[in-house]
Amino acid sequence: MDVPPPEPPKPEPWVPGPPSPEPPLPPDLASPPSSEQVPPPPPGIGEPGGPGETPTPTPKAKAPRKRRIVAIVASVVVLLGAAGAAAAFFALRGSGEQLLSLVPASSDVVVTAYLDPSSGQKVNLLALTHKFPALANEQDLRRQVDSALDDALSGVGLTHQDVEPWLGSQVAVVADIQLEQQQASVAFLIQSRDDAAAEAALMKVKARSPDGWQTRDYHGVTMHLDGQTGWALIDGAVVIVEQPAFLTKIIDVSEGTTPSLAEDPGYLKTISALPSAKLGLFYVNPTDLVDQLGSLTPLGASGTPGLDTLQAMRGFAMSLSAQPDGLAFDSTVLFDPSKLDAATRAQLDQTPHDNAALAFVPADSLVVETQEGVDSTLKSLADQALTGPGGEQIRSRLGLDDTLASLTGDLVLEVGPGSGLVPAGGALILGVTDTAAVQHTLDRLAALALAVDRQRPQVVTGTEGLSKKDLKQMQDSGIFPGKLFPPAPKPSWKTTTYQGTVIRYLDDPTLVGFAPAYAVMDGAAVIASSPGEIRKLIDVHGGQPSITSSASFTGAMARVPQGPSVFFVDVAGIVSRFAGALPPEVRDNLEPIKTFVAGGTSSSSRSTSRFFIEIG
Repeated sequence: MDVPPPEPPKPEPWVPGPPSPEPPLPPDLASPPSSEQVPPPPPGIGEPGGPGETPTPTPKAKAPRKRRIVAIVASVVVLLGAAGAAAAFFALRGSGEQLLSLVPASSDVVVTAYLDPSSGQKVNLLALTHKFPALANEQDLRRQVDSALDDALSGVGLTHQDVEPWLGSQVAVVADIQLEQQQASVAFLIQSRDDAAAEAALMKVKARSPDGWQTRDYHGVTMHLDGQTGWALIDGAVVIVEQPAFLTKIIDVSEGTTPSLAEDPGYLKTISALPSAKLGLFYVNPTDLVDQLGSLTPLGASGTPGLDTLQAMRGFAMSLSAQPDGLAFDSTVLFDPSKLDAATRAQLDQTPHDNAALAFVPADSLVVETQEGVDSTLKSLADQALTGPGGEQIRSRLGLDDTLASLTGDLVLEVGPGSGLVPAGGALILGVTDTAAVQHTLDRLAALALAVDRQRPQVVTGTEGLSKKDLKQMQDSGIFPGKLFPPAPKPSWKTTTYQGTVIRYLDDPTLVGFAPAYAVMDGAAVIASSPGEIRKLIDVHGGQPSITSSASFTGAMARVPQGPSVFFVDVAGIVSRFAGALPPEVRDNLEPIKTFVAGGTSSSSRSTSRFFIEIG
């Protein structure tokens, strides 16, 4: 006769512990055992609370033990995530969004990484990594990652061999933030390919410090709890939390009684602007956080600048994806237009145009940043800062209103190669229509800066500590302190002319290699690091190649959305210029990076941007 298999062991009954400052558990957890559960036996001989109890030493603080499983997850996410991204990616099948179906829709912050992304992402990423000497040898990289993982897990008695067999295709970190309590409920979710192996690894950690651990059945799921730390296997995922109440909430999501993030309309609408194929995702639900922030800080007061923009945010998300020629970081912000004031809506809905100030930027510039609509921003700042009789007097003396009225709104900041001892030079370029008005304001500001400098206290050096007798002996010998320690020349503004353009620059010997200068020419006002930098811009305006003719710049611009602002860095040009000062291993791993560019578009309902690292 067949012998029936033994029943699996039942979880230990819930044993209430001492009072804890953590939030109360849900009723299902906090209630006493039901009539079907066997109550714990009374204390016996030698047991705590029983006759003949043996005194035990005072237990050590549990805080380090409570963090051990968290250390496991952090190691898995960072180290194995890097290994999966740079080494072989299992099979070319890709992974779905299984973990997000366990994340509560009310979560404030969610970060997820796809260790088994789509086949296209794998092909692109593997091709990119082979361009870097430090990442080209996959076997060596894997050994380094395994070694680092072993070091990270040594404190809890595990190795990479305990984790790799069950690690699935996706990991996630979820946070529910309570600003008033200054705490956050955090959950780590790891997709499991082998639940038995995953449970064995975690039970191995539990066996190293069994005191304090309790098991509890919640809606058919066995939870392992140790003070503020808990873990459970839920629908093929290892879930580790720092607040047991958060664990029960995730179980409720798995049962469908609590909404999940994967089906939340706000989340889906936010990420709809991001690439569907990606390596990782970062999502923030700002509504609750902004409400908490407004109730706890002066930001809640009406009229606070920028508050309406924060309150109008309905979602923020960023993704990382591998492209054939680089890495793309795409981000999007979802707005509720009805929460924005008229001025902010108008600025966000402004139609972008070609920035005319780019026509002054030299083709060899290493860094370029453009911005449109600066006139509105500067006018708003002036209205806020220069109020009352004193402010009106300053505006009048500087001729500020006429200058603000002449701004086109175009701005460009450029940094290019320097000369001699100066490694780089730069200039700020503002588009203008009324050159006379702008010249008047800049001249007034220059005079004001010089007046402020002359009011600084003069420090006499070299004669401190000398007695009158010593000074008399020096004078009798024909030596005067003024000859030994002549006063430093006072800075002054000087003028030079280049191709019909008047350039004013500050002559100050204390500024070695740096001579602030400004000039106003047809269509632009320039503030630069030196007169030489302004001469370069004048040459470009006169017909020399501009940045718009640079293949590096135009190629980078084609990789980002064309909007009111762009940030461009010629990484290859910078590395080439400073190659001699870089260690060979650093230089070799920087050379594959060609450019970095950021750009975006905006409207009163959504803002999108892309940061792109070109690798060739």
